[in-house]
Amino acid sequence: MDNNNPEDMKDYNLLWNDEYIQEEDLRKLLPYQKINRFPGSYMLGRKNFLARNLTKMKKKHPEDFDFIPKTWLLPFQYEDVK
Repeated sequence: MDNNNPEDMKDYNLLWNDEYIQEEDLRKLLPYQKINRFPGSYMLGRKNFLARNLTKMKKKHPEDFDFIPKTWLLPFQYEDVK
């Protein structure tokens, strides 16, 4: 089975996939089918994207995100760290 081919997924209710799935393939799933991924999940699952998004939220809502420690994205903010 090719997990990235929705035609191969038509006989399943649940698909557990550890690879990125294109949004267009997700749209081809039948209403009763479920998958462990959702579009854009890498924005939370990758440390660099998570740090970037939490920093944005801290700037926008400082009172709600005061638990976020100071974070740098290296190598891009190397000079700030020094």
